[in-house]
Amino acid sequence: MTVRPLGPDDFLPAWESVDAWFAEAVHEPVHPVFFHHFGGYAVEDDDELIGLLVGFRSQANRDVAYIHIVAVHPDRRGEGIAADLYERFERQAKSWGCTTLEAVTDPANEAALGFHEGQGFWKELVPDWGGRGEDRYVLRKRIEPAL
Repeated sequence: MTVRPLGPDDFLPAWESVDAWFAEAVHEPVHPVFFHHFGGYAVEDDDELIGLLVGFRSQANRDVAYIHIVAVHPDRRGEGIAADLYERFERQAKSWGCTTLEAVTDPANEAALGFHEGQGFWKELVPDWGGRGEDRYVLRKRIEPAL
């Protein structure tokens, strides 16, 4: 298994895979701009994409590093891949001088809520975060920036 920086060549494999990895279509978060201009990590095994994390430093609040999406092939869940990706991203965020990791999820996404809680995040329900009537949990974790 190899973890490497996410890049433009990962867009199509991710776009083709991620919907199959979730119970519903999620093409929207897998947009090419994230692969060309933001970054994150790709996880491969035998040259097959099995996981990814898209994350970046907030341009609106430089203290925040935002995790846009994390996805792992269903057959590979439970192996610690997502946790490893979060640890890598947290180290990157600390090197940027960030003090907070942030992610957002739907209140019905119990798996995401449980995962983030296990990673040390706390949640805040924000009304209309995703649009009128579309409440979301904003998940945050305080981190110590690298010196």
